[in-house]
Amino acid sequence: MNGRLGKLIRARRGAESRLSFVKRLRLSYTFVRSIEEGLRLPSDQIVAQIAECLDLDEEQLLIAAYCDRSEPLARALARHGVPDCLADADPAAALPKAPKPPEASSPISAPTTETTA
Repeated sequence: MNGRLGKLIRARRGAESRLSFVKRLRLSYTFVRSIEEGLRLPSDQIVAQIAECLDLDEEQLLIAAYCDRSEPLARALARHGVPDCLADADPAAALPKAPKPPEASSPISAPTTETTA
């Protein structure tokens, strides 16, 4: 494992202590430490929870996690221009959570006034 996911998490966590972070996540200290050190890989559900907690783009964290699981996948995605798949990816460039697309609203027609001549 390369530890891309852990680097992104640590970079985004910044000055927040790991203890404070795990309390917000409601996960064990040991588990989060092992993720940050690249020793364990979390489930997709935990990745989503971490992304939400850090206000990061979930897809970016999932890509990092899957690239940690498979170096061939990391190389293939990097060749196709997918960010954060190379070992030297800059964790400081972590993307904030993507904005949600605006909800479709029903068109409101303006009241019309007809004049009779």
